[in-house]
Amino acid sequence: MKTLHTSILIILLASLSLQAQLVTYELHETDPFANTGATSSQAQPVPATSPYGTVAANIDSASLSFGAGKTADQRGGSFWNDTYGFIDWVDADLATAIAADNYISLTVNAASGFQMNLTQLDFIIGTTPSGGSVDWAVRTSVDNFASNIASGTSSNPTGTPTPSTPQIVLSGHNNLTTVEFRLYGWGATDSGSPSTTVRMAIGAPASAGGVSDVSLTGTVSPIPEPSSYAAILGVLVLTCVRFVHRQRC
Repeated sequence: MKTLHTSILIILLASLSLQAQLVTYELHETDPFANTGATSSQAQPVPATSPYGTVAANIDSASLSFGAGKTADQRGGSFWNDTYGFIDWVDADLATAIAADNYISLTVNAASGFQMNLTQLDFIIGTTPSGGSVDWAVRTSVDNFASNIASGTSSNPTGTPTPSTPQIVLSGHNNLTTVEFRLYGWGATDSGSPSTTVRMAIGAPASAGGVSDVSLTGTVSPIPEPSSYAAILGVLVLTCVRFVHRQRC
């Protein structure tokens, strides 16, 4: 019995992991579009690898990309080139933005044989130029992008970029081998009037170094084998039988 209990304890301990930053992006270290060009035909996802970011052990890959409604030539002017952003967020409402696939995407994949339990998503979001404003919402593949897990308005009333840092506590993001988060934007205005030139971006200028532009926190653990579940169930049954036997004695 002691040997069996020890085996189960080892299995349980092996499946535990400490909370950690699984994915981080430091876009202010370099221009994330530098290797993608300024046309949609040259666009490609930006991986969370040097010099753009990092991934934790047992995370296979992570990438920033965009929906079919955006193209790399919509990245806007030279301002805030060290961020990942686009212009032309003029859809009338969220439903229209969803239908048009107007979003920025973060996709994360666990390594083979591992699963993720996610607890928090942090990112920096900002808007240019002065007077610019864009409504935004974040959705997740966990419920097939059916509902918002966060929403707000990114604005720039002073002309000096003052990005905000949403911190989204995640619930129900457990036992995942892959996950995608989508940042939708709509209703762009410049000084109150609809505008196709207002730029919404993830990240902060280089002068705001020291803060990760994107951070996904959680744990990664091995996917338990069916035999592990059977062993745990067996111990529980034996423990119950032993308890009942003692009660009768």
